[in-house]
Amino acid sequence: MARTLEASRPRGDRKVGVIWHTQGSGKSLLMAFYAGQVIRHPAMANPTLVVLTDRNDLDEQLFTTFSRSHDLLRQAPVRAESREELQALLTRPSGGVVFTTIQKFVSPAGQETYPALTDRRNVVVMADEAHRSQYGFRAHLDRKSGEISYGFAKHLRDALPNASFIGFPGTPISRPGSPTSATRSAATTSRAGCATRRTRSSW
Repeated sequence: MARTLEASRPRGDRKVGVIWHTQGSGKSLLMAFYAGQVIRHPAMANPTLVVLTDRNDLDEQLFTTFSRSHDLLRQAPVRAESREELQALLTRPSGGVVFTTIQKFVSPAGQETYPALTDRRNVVVMADEAHRSQYGFRAHLDRKSGEISYGFAKHLRDALPNASFIGFPGTPISRPGSPTSATRSAATTSRAGCATRRTRSSW
């Protein structure tokens, strides 16, 4: 929690960090407990939490866990069923636990950047399976069409320019050249099936 407060302050770096989990170590519950702490802390001033997944089945599973934690969260989580609903939920003045898949952060047709939805600093993005989806910050040039594109992770940060980010990766795919291999090797401390790390990444 201390790191969250530091990251979200006016001159904070917005990088809360990463909590690594092995399979069956209680990641969903830990995410709910963390969300409850952030919501209850007075310094966060009624924050908005964005719970990010990369698959609909994971979104459903995690949403169920959070829905059963109403007393902890002091509110009912909501799911963004469309890009339009996501934008409406994230332009709110305060509060809320918003579930969405990262694929909804696709830039409008003909635009390289995603429009900013809020500039508040008391927004915390919690990315489930962060080792799979948080790439694409650099421009990609299509040599055939000449079009430049970016990944969803960049569009997410364009939409929430002052939000802080915490990643909850699971066991990554390990194969030569995979970016998740480098991510896994960066883990520095571990306890009870979890590892925390701080690197020069966006987390």
